[in-house]
Amino acid sequence: MPTCRHQTNSRGLPARREQAFRRVVLGLAWLVLYLIPGIVGRDPWKQDETYTFGRLCQLIETEAERRQEKASLRTRRTDFG
Repeated sequence: MPTCRHQTNSRGLPARREQAFRRVVLGLAWLVLYLIPGIVGRDPWKQDETYTFGRLCQLIETEAERRQEKASLRTRRTDFG
């Protein structure tokens, strides 16, 4: 029986801390085992999904270019005024 009021395990760690550590490790292991198969080693998507993904990328790129041009016009106007 330990002399302190908290129970300890064989390594001298408090039992609650060890349980919390185990929960964190098991949670991370589950997360990795759940996510990795969905991210790595997948076949290409259906053709419609790749088309939609390409259109979204194009939309994002053109929006960024438009905002850049708008910002450069704003600086030109302030230079003259």
